[in-house]
Amino acid sequence: MKIFKLFLIFQIVFLSFAFSEIPNEKGFGKFAIGFELENKKIFWFELENPKNLNYIGDLNSDNPFAISFLEKDYFKLYAIDGKTNEFAFYSTIDGKRNVLGLAKTKSEDQRWVGMAEGSSNKLYAISSNCLGENYLYNINPSNREAKVLGEIKGKICLKNLFKSPSGKLYSIDTYLNDLIEIEPETIKTNILENLSPNEIYGADFDEDIYFLSFNEKKENI
Repeated sequence: MKIFKLFLIFQIVFLSFAFSEIPNEKGFGKFAIGFELENKKIFWFELENPKNLNYIGDLNSDNPFAISFLEKDYFKLYAIDGKTNEFAFYSTIDGKRNVLGLAKTKSEDQRWVGMAEGSSNKLYAISSNCLGENYLYNINPSNREAKVLGEIKGKICLKNLFKSPSGKLYSIDTYLNDLIEIEPETIKTNILENLSPNEIYGADFDEDIYFLSFNEKKENI
């Protein structure tokens, strides 16, 4: 497993992004979809050329803090609004949002902070109150039912969720900037390495882990 940084010349922070394989003139290319919450925009960019941002659509008042594709449908990106709990999907063609309903966290002080593809047409998701309580869920997109799989132990504040091809889950502890591996069957965790404070603003897994960060000049990397 390798770790890569993506450098983007852009004066904001992407809070989440997800990979897709979209047909183009060269065949199928690897792309990332980013949600830019400061200026409320949706972009895509090629992994081989992350400096070239391509506008998809506007977010309006949305705040999608947890996003994921499902079942290799790369034209539909699922998302949970971090403020309203609205469960929706976005078209990766024009950015149009389709609200499916509400996905409720375990308690009112919890907020959705990450989502990743699961199995059997379901999604994994995590919520946190950043007071040391973090939970892992299964979400059924058809009825938005969020089933708690267990508590992720530790005085941590998790952000982002992404899954490796082997099925293991990964997240980032924003207290100590640690990359954490999560075993979804047992909810056991393992700290893999410490990250720079600039490396915690977006992450996802292809065959390797990609981080979206920014430097002191607020340029996304």
